[in-house]
Amino acid sequence: MSRQFLLIFIISLALVTPVSSKDIVLEAAEAGLQVRQQPHTEAFLQSFFNQLPQSVDTLYATIFRPAHCPRCEATITKTHTLLKEHTPHPTVLISVYPDSAIAKKYNSTHSFQADYHIYDTDERFADFLSFDCGHLHIPYLLKISRNAGRLIVGMTEDYATSSFIKALSGFNTQLDYASFPKAQPITPSSEYQTMLKETGRRRFVNIPPEEIVSEVMYSPLLTDGHLYFNDKLAMTIYHLQDSADVMTFRNRIEADKSEQTEFVDIPEHHYQGLLKRDEVKFIPLQPFRYDSTHIAVSYSLPRLWMEDSTSIAYMNEACFIVRGMDGLSGRSIKQALPDTDDDFFYTHFYLKKLKDKLIVNCERLTGPAVYEKDEYAGNPEMDQFVDSFYDDFRQPVLASVNLGDGKIHQQFGKLPFFARTAKTGYSFSNAVFDTRGDEIAYASPYSGEIFISTYDTLDCDDCARKYSAFNIPAESIIAPDPSLYYTFNCEHQVKSSLRKQIVDLKFNSSDIFLLIRDGQTNIGRPFATDYLCVIISRLTGDVATYRFPAGKETGLRTIGYGIGEDNDNEMFPYYCCPVKL
Repeated sequence: MSRQFLLIFIISLALVTPVSSKDIVLEAAEAGLQVRQQPHTEAFLQSFFNQLPQSVDTLYATIFRPAHCPRCEATITKTHTLLKEHTPHPTVLISVYPDSAIAKKYNSTHSFQADYHIYDTDERFADFLSFDCGHLHIPYLLKISRNAGRLIVGMTEDYATSSFIKALSGFNTQLDYASFPKAQPITPSSEYQTMLKETGRRRFVNIPPEEIVSEVMYSPLLTDGHLYFNDKLAMTIYHLQDSADVMTFRNRIEADKSEQTEFVDIPEHHYQGLLKRDEVKFIPLQPFRYDSTHIAVSYSLPRLWMEDSTSIAYMNEACFIVRGMDGLSGRSIKQALPDTDDDFFYTHFYLKKLKDKLIVNCERLTGPAVYEKDEYAGNPEMDQFVDSFYDDFRQPVLASVNLGDGKIHQQFGKLPFFARTAKTGYSFSNAVFDTRGDEIAYASPYSGEIFISTYDTLDCDDCARKYSAFNIPAESIIAPDPSLYYTFNCEHQVKSSLRKQIVDLKFNSSDIFLLIRDGQTNIGRPFATDYLCVIISRLTGDVATYRFPAGKETGLRTIGYGIGEDNDNEMFPYYCCPVKL
C-alpha cells in the first residue's frame, strides 16, 4: 500500500489531468489541499502586487517556498509554458523566502521563468491568503483579478495539462472567501532562557561565493573534524573540514549520474526531456555516519517507468549513497526501504545504522493524511479518532530494516503520551534517534520522552530505559470537540501546547545530548528560531539545560545547529555561521 500510495501521489502530481467533469477547475479548487482569499482583504491583495505595471489586471501566479517541496516544483516550468501558450495574461512567480538574493539564485539554477517575479521576504501573502492545512507548504496556482483585489480561484499546482489551463483561462467565477484555522507560531520561553547559561562552539563555514548558502536542512553531521550538511536551497550535501579554526569547503556529496539513473527504466530520450524541463529531482536528505571510515546520505531518487506508451510513471525511490570520509571514495548505493507494506509507511528522511540493520521511522497508513474518511472511519486499527486505536492495537513509530534484503526486522516505539487524549494519531510522532554499538536512543520529539534500548530488546517496551528532557502537563492537553474529528483541526488545537521539539540526539556511555527547538514555527528556520541544548545523565537522569546565543546577540547569521563529536569522542553543541569573504 505504501508504494501504491506514493505512486498515485506522484502520478497525479506530474502527469494526471482531472477526469472530465462539468467544471474541472472547480473540481481542482475543491480537491485535496485548498487555498482561498480571506474576507475583507482586497486592499492587501492589491498592495501585494503593486510593483507590477498598472496595466496588469488579470494574472496567473505560482506561489511557493523554494526547496520546501522540491518534487512538487516539477510542474512550475511546465505550467508557465502552458499558460503562455493558452492565455493572454501575464505570469507571476511568488518566491517566499527571507533572503531575496538567495531565492533569485535558486530560481536561476532551476530556470524558473515568469513575466514578473515577486520575492516575499516577510510573508505578506498571509495577509490575504488562507490555506486549509494552516500554512503554505507546496506550490499553488492562483488566478488573480488585481483591480478587483480578488483571488478568482486557486488550487495546488498539480494540473499542468493543456486541457486544464484552457479551462482555467475561461474560468472567471470568484470563489467564496474563507478563513481556515491558521497554524500560529509559538514563541519561545524568553524569561526562562535568560536564566540559562550559553553554550555552543561556533563553527565558521567557508564556502565559495558561487555556491548557494541558505540554511541547514535536517541535522548536520560533525565528526572527526569533518562537517557534512544538507543546504536547503543548494539541494546538496556540503563537505567541509577543520582548517585553522574555519570549516573549509572540500566538495559536494551528490548522487553521481550512474546513481541518479539506478531506478530509471524509460527510453533515454524521454529521460533527457524530463531533465531538460527540470521534472526529475535528485533530493538529498540527511547525512549520517555509516561506519568508522564511511558516511552515508539518505536520498530520494527518481524511479521512472513507462505506465503505457504515452505515460511515464514517477515515484521517489528511498535509498542512500555511501562515501568515504573524504566524500569521494568508496562509492555505493543501497535501497533503503521495503517495497511494499499494506499497513505502514516507512520514511527515510532520518536514517541510522544499528549493526546489520537500518533504523527508519514508520507510521500506520491511515487518515486524514492518506485516506478519505469513509475508508478508515470505524475501523479501530486505523481510526485515530477512537480510543481503541490507542488501547487495543500497537502503533509503532520506528522499524529496523535488514540491510541485505530491505525486509522489516522489527517495529518498535510508541506514540507520544498525549496522542490518545488529543486524537492526533501519528501527527507529532516522527522519532529522533541515534545508535552506538548495540544501543539505540530514540526520542518522542514533542513529548520530551527519551528511551534507550539494545539491539536484542528493540520490541520490548518494558526493557527500555526512559528519560525526560522536558515535561508537558497532562492537564494542558485538552480533548478536541468531536466536531473536529476527521480533519486536521485536532493537530492545530494541541500544537499550542507543544512549545519545544527535539530535533537532534546523540549519546555516549554517560550522557544523552539533545538539540531542542524552543518555540515553533511552520518553517523552523535556524536563523529565526531559538535553540537549547539539554544534557541528561544516563546514570541519574539529571537534566542540564543551556541556550545557544541568538543571532541578534552575535550579529551573525546562524545557518544551523548540531551536536558534534571530536577526535577524542567528546560530544559538544555547536552552531554554524558563514564566513563573509
